[in-house]
Amino acid sequence: MNWDFLTFADRPKGLFKDPNVFGPFLIPVVLYAALEFESSKGKSKLAKLGWATLFLLASIGSALSFSRAAWLNYGISISSYIVLRVLTASSMRVAIRRSSTYISLLLLLLTVFGALLIAQPNTAEFFYSEVSLSSLR
Repeated sequence: MNWDFLTFADRPKGLFKDPNVFGPFLIPVVLYAALEFESSKGKSKLAKLGWATLFLLASIGSALSFSRAAWLNYGISISSYIVLRVLTASSMRVAIRRSSTYISLLLLLLTVFGALLIAQPNTAEFFYSEVSLSSLR
């Protein structure tokens, strides 16, 4: 089966018209997966692993859409979420646990994304051209 209809210029777009819509669409999924991952205390480890996997896949999907709007939306949304969750913690111990969980998830995300860029030279080249200052003109 030909899956080319899910991409546009080597950027994932899913069933959307272009990747600049697909990337930001995944941001609520990322936030919901982070919330469910955090609140899955008492549930099975498989459920927690599932939410962490969804978080990583949605985050990588948003990053690979190469939409600067999605990246900005992701950064602001995740930062706001982390700050609000830490500030509303019932105790300092809970705040520290939440902070360490978020840092672990974000480090895992950066590791997976970095490995993807190393393994796929075309993707890395496209990423560097997208973030370069000359592309902002």
